[in-house]
Amino acid sequence: MSTVANVKSPSDAAPKPLVNHELREKFGVKMEAPIGTRIMVRRLEHFHLRGIDAYAILLFNDNEGTFMAFNVYDGKLGVHFDPSALVHPIPQENSKKWKEWKKAGYINADPANFDVVKMIPTTEDVLSNE
Repeated sequence: MSTVANVKSPSDAAPKPLVNHELREKFGVKMEAPIGTRIMVRRLEHFHLRGIDAYAILLFNDNEGTFMAFNVYDGKLGVHFDPSALVHPIPQENSKKWKEWKKAGYINADPANFDVVKMIPTTEDVLSNE
């Protein structure tokens, strides 16, 4: 009878870097996370009922005055996700669009729960820390 000692389980191993097809599936055509300063989300219940972890995301970049709206399915943006086609100016506060988002159930979210986005500080945050 032989035994193997000091074998680490796969969960103990460092995560492998993503290869190109995995990057493409997770982040889309640019193969990198879209950048923003804040995030709002709403859960897509009809997908959750089928066992798919899905969210509609609004990613704001207050430094540029823009936002992107997109969906995430099981932690991935999908191979065809192209952020350059999704950038729009942020609507004025209390506009019809903001009321629609609130009515649809969008809430402020912790970006740490969504590793498909990269958060950056706002220009105001950077200047106030100097």
